[in-house]
Amino acid sequence: MKIDYYIENKAEFDEVKDVIKDDIIARWGNDQDFPSNGLDRDRDFEFYFEKYQHLITSDGINSSLENKSSSLLLDDNKLAAFFARVRNFKYGVDSKSLSGKLWVKVYSDIRVGFTNDRPKWIDSKIIEEIGIVELEFQRVGLSVTTQANNEYRVSKFSFPAELIDHAQESLIFALNTNL
Repeated sequence: MKIDYYIENKAEFDEVKDVIKDDIIARWGNDQDFPSNGLDRDRDFEFYFEKYQHLITSDGINSSLENKSSSLLLDDNKLAAFFARVRNFKYGVDSKSLSGKLWVKVYSDIRVGFTNDRPKWIDSKIIEEIGIVELEFQRVGLSVTTQANNEYRVSKFSFPAELIDHAQESLIFALNTNL
């Protein structure tokens, strides 16, 4: 998979993004707190993208593109590259170094979504294993298991399975560079 595909193919990225914007506006555009400027600001698009991302499929995008008479076809690898580009190649893993320790933000609810799960910080030294959480809609997330055999979700959001290797590398990098 070419994760940086949409760095090199900006026009295609914009076309896919416009289709997703249209789908989001069709779903939430009449909500009272929907931004009056639509989704022109990146911050607004990113917020609604996270609410909508679990419904985004390559087949759905292709259907919308076809309705717009576009010849563009999206496969699962391009969809994964789109997710990576929208999220600036980040996987929702937070860590910080404080008082000589590396802390990792974790969530006790293994599922990803807009839950009331309050995150907590754990010392990275108690992490024994990095794992994958398989979620609905062909999405995955990252988890960690501690020495006490507690499992936590460590990724703030889910992503297409095609990105799992990149996400795990990102977590390992974060755990090693902040020491």
